[in-house]
Amino acid sequence: MIIKANPPRFTILAVSDQFLKITGMQRKDLLQKELLTVFPNSFEDDTDRIKLVAALEQVVATRQRVDLPNVSYENFNEQSGEAEVQHWSNYYEPLVDVNGAVTHIINTAINITEALASTAEAKMAMQRLIASEASIRRMVKEAPVGMCILKSRLLYVEEINDYFVQLIGKPPHELLSKPYWEVNPELEEKYKPIIDSVFETGETYRASGEAVPLIRNGKEEVVYIDFVFHLMADYDGIKNAIIIIANDVTDQIVGRKNLENAFEQVRLSKQAAQLGTFDVDMTKQEMIWDERTRSLFGIDHSGPVSYEHDFIQGVHKEDRERVLKVIANLSNPEISDGTYDVEYRTVSKHDGSIRWVRALGKLYFDDSGKPLRFIGSVLDITSQKMDEERKNDFIGMVSHELKTPLTSMLAYQQILRKKLMNSTDEFTRVALDKSNQQIRKMTSMINGFLNISHLESGKIKLKKENFDMRLLLEELIEDFHMITNTHEIVLHTCASAMLHADREKISSVVSNLISNAIKYSPHGKLIEVTCSSAEDHIQVSIRDEGMGIKEEDRKHLFERFYRISTSHRENISGFGIGLYLSKEIVERHDGKIWLESESGIGSTFTFSLPANV
Repeated sequence: MIIKANPPRFTILAVSDQFLKITGMQRKDLLQKELLTVFPNSFEDDTDRIKLVAALEQVVATRQRVDLPNVSYENFNEQSGEAEVQHWSNYYEPLVDVNGAVTHIINTAINITEALASTAEAKMAMQRLIASEASIRRMVKEAPVGMCILKSRLLYVEEINDYFVQLIGKPPHELLSKPYWEVNPELEEKYKPIIDSVFETGETYRASGEAVPLIRNGKEEVVYIDFVFHLMADYDGIKNAIIIIANDVTDQIVGRKNLENAFEQVRLSKQAAQLGTFDVDMTKQEMIWDERTRSLFGIDHSGPVSYEHDFIQGVHKEDRERVLKVIANLSNPEISDGTYDVEYRTVSKHDGSIRWVRALGKLYFDDSGKPLRFIGSVLDITSQKMDEERKNDFIGMVSHELKTPLTSMLAYQQILRKKLMNSTDEFTRVALDKSNQQIRKMTSMINGFLNISHLESGKIKLKKENFDMRLLLEELIEDFHMITNTHEIVLHTCASAMLHADREKISSVVSNLISNAIKYSPHGKLIEVTCSSAEDHIQVSIRDEGMGIKEEDRKHLFERFYRISTSHRENISGFGIGLYLSKEIVERHDGKIWLESESGIGSTFTFSLPANV
């Protein structure tokens, strides 16, 4: 009988004909049933029941064969046709998988009732043992693993099942009644000495997850197999046969190796990039940091780390509120998908040194939406930040130096324009107008670079005041009407919308969006500006009939220095800083900015700000 090693159920998977005969039971009443459910009241007393359960559990725990030389229970007497107490000798043989866990148990049972009465009856018990092992032929066919019986020292293939045929990769007619090494010559060199040893010693040979070279379906390949070579009595009652029990575990082994390789690649990548990692159990509020993360926070103790004392206190006080807000928003599905990406400074507990880090991670939830686990990595970006700071300082310095001569040029132009007021020299007047436009364009670009420099160095401060967004929009549109005659800019009905914000910076956001709408819609003439107010926020939209923006460009559009590279945009000036600055200004007001666009039809840029009046 083959039993599945799934305590406490111990499901019956296969039984021999001899077992059915001596128990008087039907195969359908046994297969896929729990062992103690099939024989609930058969034991003479609880002692034998306890012994059986203990033996099965011992096989699972120790992965060793366990013998029960004498177990008595009530059973069917095939001669009298009545139930009677019988004595049985049982042994239980384990089958293990690639991980060393017992998956199945082979139970061989010998009725020793008569053997206990007399020597003559003991011979009959031996005959029943022989018959029992011979009946394994039927059990082989039903087994859920590959099984093969090899007869005599010549190892003629006596019996195989479909699982074994599939494993070997050769049809049954090429295997049956032929010497095993003849049909599998690639196995002889390694495994013939092992089977010879099993014959000589009687000891079962077991292998777990062994790489076996096989020629399957005409192709040579390596298959990982759990297998057993077990000596058994043949049909003449002589222990002169080998039963092979085998299970293909290639998928498990290859999967494990791939996983190990992946872990090793991650480990090497992490080591090369000097990445730190963190793992937070949200249910237990336990936090684990690796050595690199501890180093980035200047923690020199090896004990457990604390969210309050090690993380929060380790974040620079000027960044703390912003970082905690990002973390708090992770668990709000309306504004976050759980993705964590933030840059901040750490202050070393050890020596007070300051580092810039970038933290990336993901918050995972259970089925009910409750935060379950928060994992991620931390990267030291101090050098990168220092390079950016030096670059911003340089940009700021150069931009500042350029503004002075440009301001002087603009002043000289204004003087020239006054002198030409009554002049009939049309060419000079047009030339002055065009040069004035170029100077203003250059001034606008320099101001953009200065704003980036100030923004990223933390020098931009918001000067908030109360103002009416509708009036601001009307002023800006009127200004644009004076400098452009190529587009019609329409402000749709907009009620009074009071806002508490930096008027100058919000003005620059609107100006930038309208300027872009003009630049990128050379053929569309209408630009629509809409404004709406709710109880707690004000929303402004600028819609054009321009080129539109492809989906792959939209996600990068608000990045610094990003410009869309297409042939019809080559002649449009700009450095890709306007939308970046607009986004930063809006977000510093705790607002949001987004884009809706369709290539070839047009775009709508919208930003929303909290009223806070």
